[in-house]
Amino acid sequence: MSHALLEATLLDLRGMLNPEPVLSLAEAAGRLQPGGRLEVLSDDPCAVGDFVRWSASTDVALESIDYEREGVTRFVFVRRNHQRVA
Repeated sequence: MSHALLEATLLDLRGMLNPEPVLSLAEAAGRLQPGGRLEVLSDDPCAVGDFVRWSASTDVALESIDYEREGVTRFVFVRRNHQRVA
């Protein structure tokens, strides 16, 4: 596996509240190449549900969710290597 696939772009959305985090995620994910990874930090209580629903409707997979201290959640997304058919 290429080292480039292991690196992720960090998107810090702490302090943003619904709907800003999912809108910012969609904008940043739109710049990902196939196989590209995006690591997202959010403290918005709606982010988990919003991000899961958003990911299910796009070609960007939610790879992991980690709950950290002080209400921060870390998400890792990866752009699939193919387009989903709607």
